[in-house]
Amino acid sequence: MLALLPLDPARQPGPIMAVAAVLFLVLASGMTTLDGYVLATLGEKGRAAVPGWGASGMALGGILVGVASWLGWIGGDWRQAVWLLAAMTLAPALAVAILPPQAPAERADPATPPRPRLPLRSLWRAVWQDPALPRLVLVSLLAHGAIGLVSGYLPVLQVDAGLQIGEIGLFSAVAANGLGLAGAVIGGAIVARIGGWKSLSLVTMLLALCLGVAAALHGLIWGRGFAVALTAVTMLAGYIYYVPYRALCLQSSRGDHAVTQAAWLSSCDMVVSILAMSVAGTLAARLGLVPFLVLCTLAASGAALVALRQALPARAALAPN
Repeated sequence: MLALLPLDPARQPGPIMAVAAVLFLVLASGMTTLDGYVLATLGEKGRAAVPGWGASGMALGGILVGVASWLGWIGGDWRQAVWLLAAMTLAPALAVAILPPQAPAERADPATPPRPRLPLRSLWRAVWQDPALPRLVLVSLLAHGAIGLVSGYLPVLQVDAGLQIGEIGLFSAVAANGLGLAGAVIGGAIVARIGGWKSLSLVTMLLALCLGVAAALHGLIWGRGFAVALTAVTMLAGYIYYVPYRALCLQSSRGDHAVTQAAWLSSCDMVVSILAMSVAGTLAARLGLVPFLVLCTLAASGAALVALRQALPARAALAPN
């Protein structure tokens, strides 16, 4: 973050994008490493609780950034914003520093020989040994792709609708991430009640319905209210989606390569989101907003069909809930 300090956002977009690429790599590596840590140190109960806490933490971070933007700490002075964001990124680093480095050691049986390390060539097969894993990747590609596309276009939509920077921080970041915090709780509740695959199918169906309505109403309803409503729907759906998806990733990762499986699923989901947000502006400008929203609706609908098929009784007996 501090590498951004000497850069001028008006004159040096290239170096800023290079630093941003490094930041994305660090964030993606941190999330995949966290999955591995969870699998290595926590039992089933702890793994089930992690996605809800993770989504709550992300929503809380968005609220803090939104409040800072509303107060003028971010969005005005470049150096002040960089210092503030760098200080905020120090918090998770301090949290990681106090985590126990490993799970409590189990007493080894002297008569049991050590387990051999499997060859690296078996890693790829291990990633796909569970039939639920490719379907999780497909759901991520469609659902998180749709969410990422809409999320990436939201800042443009908000400015076009007449929202000022302070209002975007207040209504979009604070209120929408507040909904995201509620979405994390809702996601955890529905996963506990109906299971992960049914939860994924439900949230992606609702997302497709909302995006379809937004595409139909564009031109009839437009302005600040439209932008704020679409932001709220996207954030709420995104955070609810996160909880069952991550829960299924942790549940589906088993065996000697469980950490590798979870890392693959996590990194694929992260890459899909980043790429979708990166191309959102260009895609929306080329297609137009209504076709853009229709495309996102179709993607979310496809994810709902994949999740619903996996949630059917015949498949549910073969895969984690």
